[in-house]
Amino acid sequence: KSADTFAPVGPFLASKDEIKDPGNLKMWLKVNGETRQNSSTANMIFGVATLVSYVSEFMTLLPGDIISTGTPAGVGLGMKPPQ
Repeated sequence: KSADTFAPVGPFLASKDEIKDPGNLKMWLKVNGETRQNSSTANMIFGVATLVSYVSEFMTLLPGDIISTGTPAGVGLGMKPPQ
C-alpha cells in the first residue's frame, strides 16, 4: 500500500476542523465511473482514534500523513471474473 507512485489521494484533503465525525466517514472507489467499493469508517474493525493512537506508539505522525488500513468489499481480484 505504500510503493512509489501508488495510492494517489485527492482531488483534495480535508483538515480536522472540516470533519464532523471521523467515526462515520464515507469511503468509496470508482473505476472508470463505476462504483466498486462503498463503505464507511463506521464499518472498520478499529476506529480512527484507535488506529491513530496505536500507530503513534511506534512512529511519528505528522499533519498530512496517511494510515493505510484494510479495504471494503469490492476488490477487483475478488470479482468473478477478476477485474
